[in-house]
Amino acid sequence: MPETRLYTKLSGTSAVTDLVGTRIGPIRMMQGAANPKIVYNRASTEPVNHSTGTCDVRFCTIHVDCYADTPLGARALSAAVRTALTGWTDAEGSPVISMAHQEDEFDSSAVVPGREDGPVTLTQTWLIQYVT
Repeated sequence: MPETRLYTKLSGTSAVTDLVGTRIGPIRMMQGAANPKIVYNRASTEPVNHSTGTCDVRFCTIHVDCYADTPLGARALSAAVRTALTGWTDAEGSPVISMAHQEDEFDSSAVVPGREDGPVTLTQTWLIQYVT
């Protein structure tokens, strides 16, 4: 699963773990965890088709949410994730990661009326090419 490889990459990057410690995980595991934290989920998977059918290459879209208590904290965490994943390839494990490409980044913070101090969330969208 590409998500497992993503976890291994982020949890093995000191610039990321210096900010979040071990608070990196899929959405269902991270509910209620303190900030800062990284939450990821696979949004879609797309097989690669050719004239004789499909092959072992897949593209998946993964959302990586960077949660922090301040905008500055969220930007720092987002930058650390971006640096860790930009240009990421890894042929050593399974599945083989052929490419990581950041498609988007946006502020997905929930706005609470009357409150300016809520948590800040920056969401990155990554296209990961992998071979099964």
